[in-house]
Amino acid sequence: MAHEITIKPFHADDTAALQMAFQQNIPTYYDAEEMEAFASYLRELLLNPNQKYFTVRADGKIVGGGGYFVEPAMQVAGINWLFFGEAGRGVGAGKKLIGYLVTAVRNTPGAARLKVATSQKASGFFEKFGFKTTRTEKEFWGPGLDLHEMWIAL
Repeated sequence: MAHEITIKPFHADDTAALQMAFQQNIPTYYDAEEMEAFASYLRELLLNPNQKYFTVRADGKIVGGGGYFVEPAMQVAGINWLFFGEAGRGVGAGKKLIGYLVTAVRNTPGAARLKVATSQKASGFFEKFGFKTTRTEKEFWGPGLDLHEMWIAL
């Protein structure tokens, strides 16, 4: 069954649904201690114009999110806090969001490369879109969750 996948800018009213979807990623993709860091990120998001965050909806229901930041002085950008709850997996939401974020960053002045810091559990997903692992670090995110720093040229 095809789902209507939409992407919308984050609004404070989206917080509870995003946190519920995030919780569905613990412990497979995120360490439990990262929940507070994500909550803090969402609280501060509206105060930082260099950060952009979006919700992903399947048939109108929030199933995940992801965002980006640009550091023009370093000519880099990064994808951050990209995840999907169970209802957002296998429905094309990830592909659509990555395409959306890469296009948004390409259309934002100041970035020549795009980085994502992920784990070995999700690195294969990003490889499908051309990201290459340049650095790894064991248990960076928590037990069993290694850092995979990945880059793609814009």
